[in-house]
Amino acid sequence: QRTAHLHAHAGQVSFPGGRSEPGDASPVDTALREAREEIGLDSASVRVLGVLDDYTTRTGFCISPVVAHVGEVPA
Repeated sequence: QRTAHLHAHAGQVSFPGGRSEPGDASPVDTALREAREEIGLDSASVRVLGVLDDYTTRTGFCISPVVAHVGEVPA
């Protein structure tokens, strides 16, 4: 949940995410980088299951959902 003092979307439930950067090769790379930066998620514990269709919000943002299992990854 986003903190109450934020200017935009205060108190809303939110998943890690953000804009792609030049070094991101794909939406999966962006998702893993953002999750690491925002919540410290180690990508070694992530098994990407797939990418859903892009979704464009009514405000013009394009969202590329990445679905993954987070937990202990077998060796």
